[in-house]
Amino acid sequence: MDRSWMNLPRVNADYRNGVEYFLNLAFANASQENMILCPCKKCVNINWHIREVVNKHLVVFGFVPGYRKWVFHGELTSRTASSTSNPPFHHNSHRGTFREDDIEGMLRDAFNMHDYHQSDREDCDIGVTDFTEMGRSGCDEEPNGEASKFYNLLNEMNEPLYERSKYSKLSFCIRLFHLKCLGGWTEKNQESCHVCGKSQWMNMDTEKCEKGPRNDIDIYMQPLIEELKQLWVGVETYDVLKKENFNLHAALLWTINDFPAYANLSGWSTKEFRKAPEQTIGSNILSMLKHIKFTYGKTNQPPNPRSKNKKTKEVAVEKKSIFFKLPYWKHNILRHNLHVKHIEKNVCENIIGTILNVDGKSKDNLKSRLDLVDVGIRHDLHPQELRNGKFSLPPSIFTMSKKEKEVFCMVLKDIKVPNGYASNISRCVSVKDRRLYSLKSHDYHILMQDLMSVALRGCMSTEVTSCIIELSNVMKAICGKVLMVEELEKLQDRVALTLCNMEKIFPPSFFNIMVHLLVHLPHEAKAGGPVFYRWMYPIERFLCKLKSYCRNKRYPEGSIAEGYLVEECLTFCSRYLEDVETRFNRSNRNELDDKSWVQAHRYVLFHHDSTRHLRTEFKEELQSQVRSRRLHQREIHKLFIENFHDWLAKMVWCGREVSEEVKWLSQGPNRIVKRYNTFLINGFRFHMKSRERLRRTQNCGVVVTSSTTSYASARDNHPVVGDVEYYGILTYIIEWDYYGKQKVVLFRCDWADVNTTRGIRRDQFGFTMVNFSRLIHTGHQLMDEPYVFPSQVKQVFYCSDPTKEGWYVVLRNTPRDLIDIGDGNRDDIEIRSETLPFAAQNLDRTIHSSSSQFRWVREDMDEDFNEN
Repeated sequence: MDRSWMNLPRVNADYRNGVEYFLNLAFANASQENMILCPCKKCVNINWHIREVVNKHLVVFGFVPGYRKWVFHGELTSRTASSTSNPPFHHNSHRGTFREDDIEGMLRDAFNMHDYHQSDREDCDIGVTDFTEMGRSGCDEEPNGEASKFYNLLNEMNEPLYERSKYSKLSFCIRLFHLKCLGGWTEKNQESCHVCGKSQWMNMDTEKCEKGPRNDIDIYMQPLIEELKQLWVGVETYDVLKKENFNLHAALLWTINDFPAYANLSGWSTKEFRKAPEQTIGSNILSMLKHIKFTYGKTNQPPNPRSKNKKTKEVAVEKKSIFFKLPYWKHNILRHNLHVKHIEKNVCENIIGTILNVDGKSKDNLKSRLDLVDVGIRHDLHPQELRNGKFSLPPSIFTMSKKEKEVFCMVLKDIKVPNGYASNISRCVSVKDRRLYSLKSHDYHILMQDLMSVALRGCMSTEVTSCIIELSNVMKAICGKVLMVEELEKLQDRVALTLCNMEKIFPPSFFNIMVHLLVHLPHEAKAGGPVFYRWMYPIERFLCKLKSYCRNKRYPEGSIAEGYLVEECLTFCSRYLEDVETRFNRSNRNELDDKSWVQAHRYVLFHHDSTRHLRTEFKEELQSQVRSRRLHQREIHKLFIENFHDWLAKMVWCGREVSEEVKWLSQGPNRIVKRYNTFLINGFRFHMKSRERLRRTQNCGVVVTSSTTSYASARDNHPVVGDVEYYGILTYIIEWDYYGKQKVVLFRCDWADVNTTRGIRRDQFGFTMVNFSRLIHTGHQLMDEPYVFPSQVKQVFYCSDPTKEGWYVVLRNTPRDLIDIGDGNRDDIEIRSETLPFAAQNLDRTIHSSSSQFRWVREDMDEDFNEN
């Protein structure tokens, strides 16, 4: 039927006659309880209304754009098919405009009180008697005290707020609580102690606090130790699924703390010039301490025999840790972790402070040069005394000129990274002062593993850059989410060799205890497993979130403790409230041009499993048709790409027996598409390029690995198929709608030319570089493929190369909280490794093993550094 009347003015008689025809068809084939889905612009086939209301909406608002196939109103389907395709309609007195809150579902989900024995039960009024009787057998136990409180509260769930009220007491309280949270309503009276009257959440008066307890920290650990002992024996807990009580057991694996606190908790001294802590069996430590008496607390301490006789040989362990009161503690192999976060932070801080020659942070100063004089090594770097009594320090191989420091800082100043990858590091960079200020531990983590190596490419010698890149690869391997024991054993030697090569570059003063601790990290990873289970980054992020609740600095207890409860309860309860305002992303609606429509629709057809046999059939048909014309494989492939979607639509239109899914795909999607600014998938957050113009983050970089057919020439009949990585920038995020039967999201990207060296290349350090002034698959030609599925791409981000205009260094990003466990095959360990290291550096070739062949001084630098 001609439906051009849908474009006529809504006051036109032909339009109103067409509306009557539509209503007759819809109520004959797709009505439920004398109502249909309203297809107006306001209701968009979501709300159910009677005939008079639908007629009024279509005259006032008009049809939703693009709704030409009336699939929700019985067209191309029988009455039975349409009734199953439409969403179910639940009758109530408000004709579909009001939906009841699922308070019972909220309670069952909150306390995991699901009725697994009677899933088809319709009468869902639950109370103490109902719940204990269902599924009860002679061996079921009564709930413990805490569980009984929950069952008693359920009795109030079905009590109405008042007579004939549509809300129960519980649902009304939840809605009132929701309004309080959104409106910021507060209570006049804070929760207070019944003894002193102060808030129960009030912090201690820090002005009256003394210095840290240090070794006496154990006195504060005594309540925790008692609770851990109780958990080891077992705590009675009620299992709601099995209807029985059981003993819950728990144990402490290890502690996580910085290096000074390592000594306070373990008793192993970490003072300077002491050897690093060893992973000693607990029984050996107890035998070392059997002659040492130690009392927790500062009072009544026994005299220390070592203080009277200073010549007594000092032992590494100074006290017996209170954790040895736990019955299992002496059997733990790894009791206290060397915190990788702090070690990585201190090593990176040493490197940055030294190469930028920061006062007070550099390890290359007058004292370190005088150490070289005392030891009698590296004579070219010895300080030279001037006439005015000052000393001139020859520039080392790692010394940077002012211009090189500015380039280093400029790269860090201009770089944009994905959301959640790092903080805004550019705020800590001062190009004018050529320094980095106020960096946090995670900032050093990102610099150590990615950004510092990229920034040094264009402003540091090859020897130093290669050595730092290798150290970065070592840290990435240690922090990897997938670890193999045999690889950790190789990594142990790799760490030692890397530090040996660093000793050829940096002065001896550079190698303090924190640098030395790098050697122990692979061995500790073998005992404790992946590092991301044993560092404090997740805890510190959570603490940062808690601090964000604090609006009133005078009463932080009311902001943090109560704000946390508010957000948790509000997030959970809002899932069960039907007519409460929440935050949603609103999409823009636009219509694609014909060429873009064909390219996107074709990409969906070529990657859908249901069309696989049809693609093979059409390709065979093409080969038989063009056999007399002697076309080459490349020309046949072009014909296949350009004509498959038309061939499929024609076959279905002529009555070809295909699945219902193929029928809907052959018709093509609605030309009115939804566009999004943000899309989250596989742990990645993607943004459109236009969204990041004024932002300090970069979430538009993508990479996809595609199986590509390559031809040596136009006459090549033996093409080669291989995997090629395509790097792009996300420009549009669109959602296809196959008229309610299927929805598909596609990414449209600008793709760099990876077929020639004009668009992609590798530098001397193995970094991949791309140039987006040379693009392919732009969408200008019908054969182009600018679209991909979001599930096919991974996220990368690009750093501008200061030495080559228009070129960008590719840096890969991995989702922080997503772990690919693979299929259990050891062969895919390398594929699902999350470390993504840089290219391996051949340090034996870059750095000479003989000190006579190594250049200690930069000869291309005229600047000297003077010190008093």
